[in-house]
Amino acid sequence: MMQHKSHALVIGGSLTGLLMARILANHFDLVTIVERDVYPDQPMPRKGVPHSRFPHTLMLRGQQIFEQLFPGLRAELIGRGAIELDSMQDLIFFTSAGLAARAPSDLGDFFQ
Repeated sequence: MMQHKSHALVIGGSLTGLLMARILANHFDLVTIVERDVYPDQPMPRKGVPHSRFPHTLMLRGQQIFEQLFPGLRAELIGRGAIELDSMQDLIFFTSAGLAARAPSDLGDFFQ
């Protein structure tokens, strides 16, 4: 079990850095994030995050963890235009055995 400390430093304000800072906030009086980029006012790619131009998905377990740490985040993201999809039906997975079968899943039921 981690003892309560006074100050934590997170280097990098990526999604991972921000998530780490949120978790550390449960154990430290102060959490400082050091980020070299300036956060834009509107959603847009940042120079220090070259992969930010590519589409990303947040899988189910990640969604559940984010919702625990940030209650209401899912609804806010959807309200701001995030697209919900059923990854088993809406995405194509290519494996060493070929294309994976696509079929509807009940994974979305975890949020209802």
